[in-house]
Amino acid sequence: MKLLLLLFVLLISGSVSYGQEILKQKKDYTICYSNIKIMGVNIFVDSKPYYNYNVLAKEKVKVDWSGNPYTDLEKVVKKAKKKYPTLNGIIFLLSTKHIAEFIIFNE
Repeated sequence: MKLLLLLFVLLISGSVSYGQEILKQKKDYTICYSNIKIMGVNIFVDSKPYYNYNVLAKEKVKVDWSGNPYTDLEKVVKKAKKKYPTLNGIIFLLSTKHIAEFIIFNE
């Protein structure tokens, strides 16, 4: 009986310490499966971030989505970082092809 009680206490203390480690980890803002990150800015294409965010601005941008849009995205990010230094992400919705939302995550 004492051995069973000891095992139970060890199991509980181990799970509590594991839970505390999880709470210490930083938030992963790419949790919505943003697979593109350019110059530290998360790019969301036809998806929205999981975490809450504020929209800094919505602007018309020029991105050629046929082929490889990476060079166009890089230009958009460079311009946006100059205009909005606190920028965390850009959302492109395919329904509004050339309109981008420039966002910052809530902490």
